[in-house]
Amino acid sequence: MRKAERRVLADAVALSCRIVSAYVAGNAVPPAQVPAVIADVYAALHGRRQAAPEPTAPRLLSSAQVRASLGPGGILSFETGKRYASLRRHLGSLGLSPDAYRLKWGLPPDYPMVCPSYSALRADIARSNGLGRAGVPPDGLEMSGRAAAG
Repeated sequence: MRKAERRVLADAVALSCRIVSAYVAGNAVPPAQVPAVIADVYAALHGRRQAAPEPTAPRLLSSAQVRASLGPGGILSFETGKRYASLRRHLGSLGLSPDAYRLKWGLPPDYPMVCPSYSALRADIARSNGLGRAGVPPDGLEMSGRAAAG
């Protein structure tokens, strides 16, 4: 390496250190992200940028894998490998919507987000509480004249 190249490299390192220390002093940066900030600042100053990673194509699952994911104990999350009664909250914690999850894993549009057995249990509870019967009052209550007239 020639003397001029070493000088440019040393200047870029020194300037990177000053910029990163000022940035970290004024912003809340988790310690795990400091090396990435250093690399980004150095790359911007030195003119070398790393190529952005290519987006991965959605992983296509076989129909057998899709059927196996819908077990009586819950729906298998392809993200974590755990079973859940409902995937909505789990996917939300990962920053995914149900549609984005289906698209990412190549699942059909009608792929359920709630385990069939859990859904049936909730439906039974709702029916036992008198829900889902239009115009029929719950046990022990009479409809008022206005509501009965409709």
